[in-house]
Amino acid sequence: MQDEEREQKMAKALSEFPSDHTGGRPELYPWDQWLDGRPWLLTNGEDYKTTTKQFRNAAEAAARRKGLWIRGQVQKKSGLVYGIVIQAYEKEGRVRL
Repeated sequence: MQDEEREQKMAKALSEFPSDHTGGRPELYPWDQWLDGRPWLLTNGEDYKTTTKQFRNAAEAAARRKGLWIRGQVQKKSGLVYGIVIQAYEKEGRVRL
């Protein structure tokens, strides 16, 4: 019986590292989608519920976790900030750790 129990508790080798988020707190935003390389217009109050500066910092941190770089451009209308355009990219010859 001990051999059976031990066999069931043995570690299992995986063919690759799981890509989904499995630890810590869940992501607040769909970073896999928004950091797919396309430019995304994100609207404050609809797509994110924080200041645009704080959101840009969060986007930069999410990109860094994925080994990517990000560029952003704040969007204004009549002098008021209403959103941001973000786009993730890879820098040729540079690796982000």
